[in-house]
Amino acid sequence: MALFPALILALALPASAQLRNERGCTSKQEAAVSAAVPEAKKRVAEALKNIKAKDPAVGEAGRAIFPGSYDESAMTAVLDLMVGALGTAVVHCSTDADKYCGNRGGYVRSDDKGTVHLCPLFFSSKPESRIRTIVHESAHMAHPSISESGGENYCVLFSCDMNCGDGPTDASGKSYPARVADNWSLFAHCASKQPSDDLDPFVAGSRKKNSK
Repeated sequence: MALFPALILALALPASAQLRNERGCTSKQEAAVSAAVPEAKKRVAEALKNIKAKDPAVGEAGRAIFPGSYDESAMTAVLDLMVGALGTAVVHCSTDADKYCGNRGGYVRSDDKGTVHLCPLFFSSKPESRIRTIVHESAHMAHPSISESGGENYCVLFSCDMNCGDGPTDASGKSYPARVADNWSLFAHCASKQPSDDLDPFVAGSRKKNSK
């Protein structure tokens, strides 16, 4: 079962214990980043540990989030790359003048995969939403195929019996939910045994389809 068209997992990301740098951030923003990033990395690492342990609940969530394409070995490889990305990324704190922010909490540019740009929405959101945003962005850094043309799908709620979108389709009509970065954030959430959201959509912050 292929996660992506022509999946390539031979990407090497050096591991380190912390972010290399924070650019353009105020002291308050640096504190928010310093709180969110270690928790995001811890969450992905815990998900990785649980999938390697072949936890049945993790497999059940994975099959719901990545229907028809859940594969433990491929999932393990991507999560491992996400952990590496969270150890090496450079964070840039954007302002309202950043035209790429829009209604995003953050973004990663395809021509600068090593930098996570965090937007004003990130800093005005709740701590849990910040963690989810960081995990989401680490998925973009982990693999070039984790992207969607024409806009991204976002989960309004994190629930382990659904996904955030089926992703793009190929000529045969096959969909690729593994190309949706928020599906990886959701999977890390579920596989690390975080609780599902309640019915209040604002628990997870404002997350919706975002035009690029």
